[in-house]
Amino acid sequence: MVFFTDRDLGALFPRVLSEAGLSIETHGAHFPHDTKDVEWLPAVGRNGWFVLSKDKRIATDRTSRPR
Repeated sequence: MVFFTDRDLGALFPRVLSEAGLSIETHGAHFPHDTKDVEWLPAVGRNGWFVLSKDKRIATDRTSRPR
């Protein structure tokens, strides 16, 4: 199982998860910072990764604005 951390979680949280033995992929390792959610979410889904984010609107915000 691979977890993908959204850019809003910063650098410390994914590092702690990785040090705990979890498989972690970060937003910054795969996408530019200003990549729109509507672009990176489908790509992450195609990889079968589980998204971790603190963005409460990520499931309902259908706009293509950068965050």
